[in-house]
Amino acid sequence: MSATTLAAAEQYDYEIIKKFSVMAIVWAVVGMAVGLYIASELAWPFLNFDSPYFSFGGAGEGVDAAAVGERAAVQDQIAGKRGNGGCGL
Repeated sequence: MSATTLAAAEQYDYEIIKKFSVMAIVWAVVGMAVGLYIASELAWPFLNFDSPYFSFGGAGEGVDAAAVGERAAVQDQIAGKRGNGGCGL
């Protein structure tokens, strides 16, 4: 009798897993879209709009820091290392 009530009381909350999964997919889609745009600038230079902020070199560093650096910072925090927030310093 007590085993069934204990099992019923210990329900795992899957809501945070669902939210994390959705946001991981959103982050992946946004990151791949920005990466596709940056790669497209190599084939079609008119996508730079004559602006240093949209050039391949200027945008590429930001995407690296956001997509790769943040992941490395989180992995360092999980491993117990002191991170710098993924800003590459």
